[in-house]
This record gives sequence, structure tokens and C-alpha cells, in this order.
Amino acid sequence: MRVSNETIEELIGIINDSLGRTGNELVIFFNQFGFNHIYPDNVHEAGSKAKYTRNTIQSINGTAKLDTIIENALHPRQYINSHRNINDIVDNLNQFLGFDGYEIIHNGNAFTVKYNNQQHSGSLKNLLFASDGPKPEIVLVDTLNYDIDVVANKNHILIYDQPITADGLTWQDLVGWWSQTYNVPSDQDRKFYHRLNQSLASSPPEQLFFWTYYETFSPTVYEEVPALIPQVYLHYDPYTLRQLNGGSRIPRQRMDFLMLLPENNKIVIEIDGKQHYTKDHINEPSPKKYAEMVSEDRRLRLSGYEVYRFGGRELMANTKQEEAESKERVVDFFEDLFDKHQIKLTKINATTTP
Repeated sequence: MRVSNETIEELIGIINDSLGRTGNELVIFFNQFGFNHIYPDNVHEAGSKAKYTRNTIQSINGTAKLDTIIENALHPRQYINSHRNINDIVDNLNQFLGFDGYEIIHNGNAFTVKYNNQQHSGSLKNLLFASDGPKPEIVLVDTLNYDIDVVANKNHILIYDQPITADGLTWQDLVGWWSQTYNVPSDQDRKFYHRLNQSLASSPPEQLFFWTYYETFSPTVYEEVPALIPQVYLHYDPYTLRQLNGGSRIPRQRMDFLMLLPENNKIVIEIDGKQHYTKDHINEPSPKKYAEMVSEDRRLRLSGYEVYRFGGRELMANTKQEEAESKERVVDFFEDLFDKHQIKLTKINATTTP
């Protein structure tokens, strides 16, 4: 599961304060879930118990481990001799989780995290991206719950099926999902980079764009780096349904790159080769193709997206100087984009809890 920063702060209060855990007790609590922390080193390095707990939760935000930790922290047996009422704690936490698309429900004598479909009715439920082969064939199978199915070439596509919170989608979210889904250690995220890069094999300009972004704004250097998602075939928004006109076939919506930033800011980035504005197999200009392209841009903007286009010629690397200029152009763009949306990346320092 993936929760917002506001929910994390509420969880800090529950884990740290509801039972008055000491720093040593916090380390013992988290180590039962696979951490290898040491008291007092990890707590003192963080600077306080609250920062230690915040760092630890953030390190597994977007993974199934967070579900387990929350369910354990809320287990009624821990509150048998406490003056705190666990039902009041759960009710208050649910006010925060409701905005993230989750709720805590009774499950026998304990509590369970549940994804609440009703809270996210009309929001993104599937993200299909990074095809390394033939295009996927996508159909709508449940208009009530916005469920889709990939009926052909599913083995070539990645499908992110977790809810997107108000904090957007970060690289940490994607790696956590990939690690859990494909049973790959999350510290081997370099493999994930290369899997995504496979979907860009036919476009050197797109590869340069992709690698420049992650080399410059590296998730190993900065916290909460927004994910740059390549070759997105479907960002599932409610407007998709209106396009169906009663049919079941979902129209192609491939985007070269998509970013889902905080506060529902959706960024589409297109890298235009000559195939975007010339006739097939020849260099003759095609007004029809150009008209289709600008028409699609209008539709996306009216649906709430920001659309930015690069000419393929801007991202060439035939010489070292050309490559350096292309990379500088990419970095300048993202710095301006982050400034526009007031995104300030925080460097991971030496005191960050592992």
C-alpha cells in the first residue's frame, strides 16, 4: 500500500506514542518485520524517535510490508492494559486512510487493511507501460469498477495496479511494486531500469531522455523522486469511458513518457521523430499526421494533462558535444518543471535510516 505524508504522521503517533514505546522498543518493533536496525545507532542517527519512525515507514511506503506493520501496530492484544481505546485509534486513522483509498476493517479479533474501491471511484486503477514487444490489446471488462483486461501480448507489458495517492507516483513506488510483484530484491532496482529501457530500444533520443533524467535526479541521491514512466499505453482515467461510446475496445493512448506529480498534476512528454509529421517510409510532410497529433494534444490538455514535446533532433548524441548539449536541455527542462510545480528534491544524507 502507498499512503500520503499526512497519514505517515498519524502512523508515527500510533506506533510511537499510543503505547509510549522507547527508542529501543521501536527498534525491536520494526526489526520483527525484517529490518536490521541497531539501538541506539539508528535512532540517534535519525535525530529523534519520530524521525526514525518516519524514515523507516517511508522506506517501505508502497510495499506490502507497510500493510503488515499497520495491522500489527493496531492489534488489540497490545492495548489490553492500555488506557487508549483501539477502536478510537482505528476510527481516527481511517479518516486519513480514506483519502489514500484504504480503510481499516475488523477481521475477527484483529484488524485488516482493505483497499476501498468506493473512495477511488473514477480514479486511476491501472497503469500499463514499458512494452518490450507488440502492442497490448486492452478491453474494458467491468464498467462499474473500471476493470480492464489485456487480451493479447500481456507478457510484454508491465501493469501497475496500485492506487495513486495525492503525493503522486514516485520511483520508490514503482520499485516497491516491481519488487513485490516479480519477487526481486528492491536493492536490485538497476535491473528495473534496464527492463524499462528495453521498451525504448527503437528510439535513441528517448533512451537519452530516460537515462539523463534518472542519472541527474537519482533516487539513490534524492528522496521521493517522481517516476518518469516510459511507453505508457493506458493511464486509466474516467474520460476513457466516455471515449468508448458503448464499445468495449479501449483506444490506444500510448504516451512516450508520463509523470504523475503531487496534487494530481499529470505530465505527458512526447519525443517526436519524423514519423510524427511525415508520411510512412518517406520524408514528405503529412498534414494529416500533424493534425492528428495536435488534436490529441488538445484532448489530453482538456482532460487535465500538461503536454510537452521535444523534437527528436533536440536529443541527438552523434558527437560528445551534441550529447552534452542534449543532456543539458533535458536537465534544464526538468528543473523548470519542478520549479513550476514547487517540487523540491531532498538529498538523502548520511544520517538517513537504511
